[in-house]
Amino acid sequence: MGKVLVDFQDIENYKKGNKCGRPGIEGACYFLDKETLVKIYHVFYKNRITHFSDIIDSDIAFPIDILLYEDTNLEAGYTMKYLQGEKFLCGFSDKILISDLKKAYLDLKKKIELYRDIYMQDMSLVNIMYSKTENKFKLIDTDQWYTCYNSNIENLKQLDLCLSYAIFKYNASWVSLSDDKSDQLFDLYKWHKLGHTTPFLEVLEVLEKELNEKYGVKAKNIADLTPKIYKI
Repeated sequence: MGKVLVDFQDIENYKKGNKCGRPGIEGACYFLDKETLVKIYHVFYKNRITHFSDIIDSDIAFPIDILLYEDTNLEAGYTMKYLQGEKFLCGFSDKILISDLKKAYLDLKKKIELYRDIYMQDMSLVNIMYSKTENKFKLIDTDQWYTCYNSNIENLKQLDLCLSYAIFKYNASWVSLSDDKSDQLFDLYKWHKLGHTTPFLEVLEVLEKELNEKYGVKAKNIADLTPKIYKI
């Protein structure tokens, strides 16, 4: 783990590897082997500094080696562990158990508390994955993270914002069509639409309560979060 000098040919050789996903705004990722990726930036910026290459975590893709372009000493990219999981840009998979999702959330919350002085810049649905086999959330694209005292509070707010968005936008979009505009669930939905943080566990629990009380549904998995009357 450390800093590695690379030249133009090294970068071109990295780009011959199999791509992992689609290129992002900052760069593209390629497989070095079955367990390791390298991210090569599109542009080598002067003030880019990647931190935390000394931290190893099974659920967070912290940098391993920082690649420095030998002619300019600017960061050309970095290597990281390949984490497997599915993204939920269009909501959570119907078969995921709600109880599993709650546990995975609580585990990630503990991990965010562990790294309380790291600001997790750019935490978004693009950079959060869920592994069904491990029942864990995984965080990727950590090169913009930096040290910031007690930033865990803001990190948790952003996590809640992302996960609640996935639920309200895709898995429980029917809430916006509800006739009852005065109940607790719709209040949470309105609060979320105004851009405020809605605690993810509270969203799930209020959804379960509403489904049970109004529709007689005891929700077990994500598919159950949509009553039959609203299913197409």
